[in-house]
Amino acid sequence: MVTPKYRNYLTVSFPPMVIDLINEHCYQTGITKQDLVRIAVRNMLTTKLDKDMELEILDRLRQQQKQR
Repeated sequence: MVTPKYRNYLTVSFPPMVIDLINEHCYQTGITKQDLVRIAVRNMLTTKLDKDMELEILDRLRQQQKQR
């Protein structure tokens, strides 16, 4: 099993007006705030990496296995 390099939790804070927009969007779409953040992060990382972040993770795990 691969041990993550970092802890698996994150706390974020937003200004009140952003929280209002997040709450409104989550209410209208029926998703949780946690899911909204996950979707946003996944989208940003996929754009940055120019491929799905899960594929990047698999590539990195393979590289770690080869180095051992």
